[in-house]
Formats: sequence, C-alpha cells, structure tokens
Amino acid sequence: MDVDEPKKSARVTLLDVATAARVSTATVSRYFNNRDALRPETIIQVEQAINALGYYPDLNARALASRRPSTLGAIIPTTENAIFAEGVESMQSWLMARDIMLMTVSTRYQSEVEFEQVRRLVAHGVGGLMLIGNARPEETIEFIRTHNIPFCTAWSFQSESDNPQIGFNNFAAAYKMGKRIIQAGHTAIGVIGGITQHNDRATDRIRGISQCFSDHGFPIPEDLIIETPYQPEESATALDELLTRNPDLTVIFCGNDVLAAGALHRAQDRGVDVPRQLSITGFDDIALAKILQPQLTTVHLPHRFMGEMAAQALYDAVINNEPVKSLEMPFSIRDRGTLAVIN
Repeated sequence: MDVDEPKKSARVTLLDVATAARVSTATVSRYFNNRDALRPETIIQVEQAINALGYYPDLNARALASRRPSTLGAIIPTTENAIFAEGVESMQSWLMARDIMLMTVSTRYQSEVEFEQVRRLVAHGVGGLMLIGNARPEETIEFIRTHNIPFCTAWSFQSESDNPQIGFNNFAAAYKMGKRIIQAGHTAIGVIGGITQHNDRATDRIRGISQCFSDHGFPIPEDLIIETPYQPEESATALDELLTRNPDLTVIFCGNDVLAAGALHRAQDRGVDVPRQLSITGFDDIALAKILQPQLTTVHLPHRFMGEMAAQALYDAVINNEPVKSLEMPFSIRDRGTLAVIN
C-alpha cells in the first residue's frame, strides 16, 4: 500500500498516521488499545503507515489520558553486579509484556545518590518504585510515602522492617550455609564480606555466619572477618590477609559469588588446593558459580523469580490499586565442588 505523505513536523502524530493510512484517528487509537476489534486489512494499513512514518505512541500522554502509569522505576546499587542484572531484566520483561516501561538507575551504594534518584524518578512521573534492601535514611522512605508512590524493597527480607519487601532472609541463608560448613567438619573459618555501611544484605550475611558459628561453640574472631568492595581483586587481597592472620584456616565464607571467585583464583595462584586444603563458599548462585573450576558451593537465590514478583506487586499496586504485599523468597544450598568434608 502506498501511504499518503503527511506534512513534516517535529514529531509524527496520531493524525499523521491516520491520514497516511486513510483511516480515522479513532481507528489508529483502537489499533493500539483494542486491535482485535479491527479488520485484518485495516490492521495492515495502520501498521504500514506506522512503519513508513516511524511513529511511536506518546506513552506519557496516554498515561495522563487514562490515568494509567506507563513507567515504573528500579533503583539499584550498581549495574556491574550480575545479581541485580538478572533480577531487573526479569522485572523488565514481565512489565514490557504489559506495556509498562521500567526505568533503571544506580546509586553506587551511596544513600544521598539514591535519594536524588528517587526525587528524579518521581518528578518524571513513575507510578511505582523498587529499591534494594532496607538500609537507608528515613527521609527517603518518607519522601516516597508523602508522594503516595507505591514501592517495595527487594533482595532483602527482614521481619522487623515496616517496608513492603520482596526478597530473601539473608541472615537465615548465611546461617544455613554456616550449618552446612560445620557439618562438613570445619571450625577454623575466615569471612570475606561486602561493605556493610548502607548495605543490610552484606550486614545480615556476616551476622548470619557469625551467629551460626557462635551458637555452635566456634565464635569467629573479629580479625578474621574482612569487609571489602564487591570486586574479585579485592577479595583476592582479603584472602591473602586472612591466611596471613591464620594459616590454619580450612574454609572461607564469602558474601557473594564474585568475592568467592576472587578468593578461589588467589588460592589457586598460591598453589592452594581447593577444596582439599582450603574450602570456599559463595552466596547468590549467579552464572559464574557454575563455570568456576571447581564449581562453587553457594547459596542459591531465585533472583529472576524475585524480579517477576516485584514487577507483579508494583503492577497490581499502580494499575489495580492493591497494596504492595511482602513476600519472602526461598533459598537453598547448592553443593558443588569447593566445600570439602574433613575429619
């Protein structure tokens, strides 16, 4: 079909498409909102006009007209960590299937940056927000509540929190890994965790492993717990420091799989046999855990499923006016090749 050429303008409009397709603007609108009501030949006409003109709908205008938000926001600490990438990608896919866009921004683990990103997303008219964890200044949550923005926190579930949460009990997961390590015969342990400031996930994981070992009669000395940024080179340096402080360590608990990978590679560079001479465990079960040699024993967290559940909870809140309900996600231990059983 040859489409009529509309007048050139700064932005192609619905009227331009209607003129080119030789249909009414109501028909073009129906194409986007109720396509099944149109005849097949009409659909083809409208699609050809859209493709020829490069038209895309103004979602903000549609949202204002229908009072239906077209955008949600996700604020994550960093785009470099695979766990956030997996969860946010799953969240985005779920929303895209329902014509909702997800705007994702990062904070570099800085609470003041997070607050500014919240302000900007609210100013851009997002209908709901997903935040990571519960550790932040109260003014951030107050700002969100004052503006009546539905929100949830993810990747963390703490029974003492009043926030709607869709995430994991990091304390309980670390405690469970601790029990698995002790059952394997290990009592001399070192810990490489993330930076705990403004990070309740890192805090709870260190608390969980420490509480477990203390409960079983093997308290972990403070100098054998090292906090470090989530970079493999940082955890490699931390491993060197732990083995210097106590050469008799038999296991290293790492606060995530990236830290575990750095520790594993450094141990191998030192000629240490993992796991025969030194066991190493991770946390998260990202794709990296399965390609390491040996494969990493780690805590499995269903990040993608969590992303879908967060998307659905916020969607129901902004579209159906339902309250955001908290949901505690399951976790499990993946026994692979880096935790040895010792006498």
